Amino acid sequence: MIEFLGVLMLVFLAFVLCFILWAWWQKFVNQRPDRYGKGPGHELRGPERGQWDRPD
Repeated sequence: MIEFLGVLMLVFLAFVLCFILWAWWQKFVNQRPDRYGKGPGHELRGPERGQWDRPD
């Protein structure tokens, strides 16, 4: 019985580790900017930089 519980605990820990790694990977997959200057956290235009009417 102890061996079974040990194996069950190892399987559970492996599942939790895989879930954490999967969630970490989804951060890069979902919020990847299409090109430089686009996407969340990469907005380079604005009044603080004086680039409202910058041509692309």
